[in-house]
Amino acid sequence: MDLSKVTGYFNPKDVKGICNIIGCGSVGSVVAELLVRNGITEFNLYDDDIVEPHNLGNQLFTAMDIGRHKTKALSERMLAINSECDITCHDRYEPGQRISGYVFLCVDNIETRKAICESIRYNMNVKAVFDFRTGMTNCETRAADWRDPNAVGNLIASMDFTHEEAMAETPTTACGQTVGLMSVVMLVSAIGVDNFITFIKCKQYKSCILMDAFVNGGGVLPM
Repeated sequence: MDLSKVTGYFNPKDVKGICNIIGCGSVGSVVAELLVRNGITEFNLYDDDIVEPHNLGNQLFTAMDIGRHKTKALSERMLAINSECDITCHDRYEPGQRISGYVFLCVDNIETRKAICESIRYNMNVKAVFDFRTGMTNCETRAADWRDPNAVGNLIASMDFTHEEAMAETPTTACGQTVGLMSVVMLVSAIGVDNFITFIKCKQYKSCILMDAFVNGGGVLPM
């Protein structure tokens, strides 16, 4: 893969560890593609779901993927971009499974995310965790250097609410379908991946970035 447009700013060889994408739906599929296009080649993908027709509006799948496992369809898309990728597909990640490197939390259940973070809290083989959350037009991405106990604790503390409470704040259609806009997904994915790249380049990162895709053309909101 020709990375001449990338390496002037970022050298993917500086990534010393595998990228674990937990949840390969809306955010996970976009994060995966952005990482591949930045030259990352080692991945674990976790998801036991299949592609359904309503996924096509805000996930990087096509009509030909309907009925296929998301991890399989996504891995083929990633390999089509860079055939040198080394990708292992897994079913749902269960807290307690062995994991190392960088973790990208892209699941749509806050309790699952918190359980994962709690289970790896003292795992020194994990280098950093990047968390992604979306609303209707608003979104946020959080991160923690996993060698910093305070950062880990702050990330876990930010998940101190239930899935039911989160869903109560999530807009739905008249037929009960969760509203999810691709522009919001792309915004939070891009900012989160850029935060990861900044962490790799200089060990600096933003622990929390709040955004709204429809405020001032897509702006970062004050904390």
